[in-house]
This record gives sequence, structure tokens and C-alpha cells, in this order.
Amino acid sequence: MQKLGSKNSFGSENVVNKKGKLFLINKKLHENLQSNFFYAGLYLGENKLGKFSPSLNLLSILSQQIANKVVIDKKASWLFIYGKDIFRERILKVNGDTKKGVITLVLNNFEDCLGFGEIIFDLDKKPNKGEAAIKNILDLGDFLRREK
Repeated sequence: MQKLGSKNSFGSENVVNKKGKLFLINKKLHENLQSNFFYAGLYLGENKLGKFSPSLNLLSILSQQIANKVVIDKKASWLFIYGKDIFRERILKVNGDTKKGVITLVLNNFEDCLGFGEIIFDLDKKPNKGEAAIKNILDLGDFLRREK
């Protein structure tokens, strides 16, 4: 979450870890939760080999708060959810850090979170023609592409 520019943290009493998968739960559910559950509350993501992979649920929560985020146009939104990178001319608005290497949330023009990516070059500089500005890391369409 820090990489996205968010200072949000969930209290440890609200997060439960089940074999590396993290779930956000309320106090009442936490009191009655049994150890053999499969799924509880809101899925936040997974720790694999010491690396955290956030869920789209978590990204959506973070997009409602102050975080690094870009808003892209309709055409770029469709391309992004098909796994494509984003070109600078398709970015409508930028909030937060714009430097190369920064992780940023990607939102459509309705400000729905579509996923996240890595800024490939400083967004305040003019890109070379045909050069992508943001590399797609995770998008809404990823789940469907894996279901082949």
C-alpha cells in the first residue's frame, strides 16, 4: 500500500491470515471465526514467497483514498483490461507521484479501479512516439484470461 502512495492500514484485529491469504473481517465475525474457514469477509490479497499480491477489492478501497492513480480514457480502459499498457496521450488525470518506477492505480473515466501498473517514464515528460507510459501489472481481465 505504501508503494501506491496510500497511508491506509487495517488494524491487525480486522485482518485474518489463512495460509498466506489475507481477509478483512469485522469484529463480530472475528470473534466467531473458526480455523477451518475457506473464505471470510473481504479478500485483500495473498503473500507468496514474501511478496504481496493485492486483490482488486483492496485496490478499489485504496482508489477511494489518496493514492498514486491515473484516470484513463474509454479506449485505454478497454485495452488495459485486455492486458495492454497505457500510452501517455490516453491519460486524462494524474494524482500522486509521476516518477518512473512508481506503482500507480489505474482508473477509468468513471473512477472505477481497473487495476494497477508501473510508470515506465516520468509522466511530466514527453514520451517518444509509440512508447507506453504505464506498464500493466494487474487488471480486471486477468482473472478471465487465466480461466482458459
